[in-house]
Amino acid sequence: LAFFSWQNAKIIWIGFNFLLLLAIPWLVVKLLPDNRPLPIKYQLLVAFSFYSFQSARVAVWLGQTTLLTFALMLGVLLTMPRHRLLAGVMLGFALSKYSLSLPIFLFVILSGQYWVAIISLGVQAVGMALVTAVFHTPIWTQITQYIAILLRHRRLPSMHVGYLFPAQLDIIISLIITALIFGVLIYWYKQMNGRVSFSASAQHFAFWQFQIITILCLWSLLVVYHRIYDVSIAVLFLAMLVYGLQQQQWWLAPYQKKMLVFTLFVTIGILVLPGTVVGRFLSEENSQIWLLFVDRATTLLIVWMISLSLWLLFKLSFSVKAVSPSQQINHA
Repeated sequence: LAFFSWQNAKIIWIGFNFLLLLAIPWLVVKLLPDNRPLPIKYQLLVAFSFYSFQSARVAVWLGQTTLLTFALMLGVLLTMPRHRLLAGVMLGFALSKYSLSLPIFLFVILSGQYWVAIISLGVQAVGMALVTAVFHTPIWTQITQYIAILLRHRRLPSMHVGYLFPAQLDIIISLIITALIFGVLIYWYKQMNGRVSFSASAQHFAFWQFQIITILCLWSLLVVYHRIYDVSIAVLFLAMLVYGLQQQQWWLAPYQKKMLVFTLFVTIGILVLPGTVVGRFLSEENSQIWLLFVDRATTLLIVWMISLSLWLLFKLSFSVKAVSPSQQINHA
């Protein structure tokens, strides 16, 4: 893009982001277990809901790297372990936006795909070496600058829950939430008594693995600085909910199913709410009130989504325990 004028480069980049926008929901659907594929009408529900997300629209219009990073994250999951080199390179590029891609790096480690993780770190190391060669900035300085930027951004208006609290409590709240979420995940894993394995050697992910990926990505939205455009990855939760309900992946009472259907439509409703465009129809003061409402509603929605995802993991675990030992967990 450096060879084009600013205006032409912007048009090309927005066009590229638009293509990513079109592709991403189908990549998400492709991650779902294909032994029981999602009917096309539900795939379309996931896709067109994503196209309507304010976060996705903003990411395209502002030319953010969110959609590119998200597409690379999905590419990593779809290519490992058959193409470790390709997966590692994609993860390496995705780590350039580490606040968004860290959950996938953690999942790669949990899955035992250590070579993928090593290759990704190698890609980052090469990138830092190039920056050092061109701009004469030592690698250690680059790392400390990344950390400083991350800490500085935490007090900027964003989606992470710590922003709702005073500055002195921000990091403490995020650490407590992190400890709680990972504590629950560890407890669930121990409850399974070896019935599940994070091994990515299977051709496709099991549904419980998709749920873990969703939880990790929502955790990132909850505790790390993110603007509205990064909430695009919440489409994972939407796909999880649609697939789990349609394929009856959880042991649920009728009222619980109704609650999940209600949550599905509330989630879509909040995520498609308009943003700055309302400024054309409201006064500046009312416009700011509206934007604050949307931001807070989105943050609270993320809290609800991750709470519900953790609960549904346990509802799925009861389903897993109910199958006979001869059945393969990776076909749950």
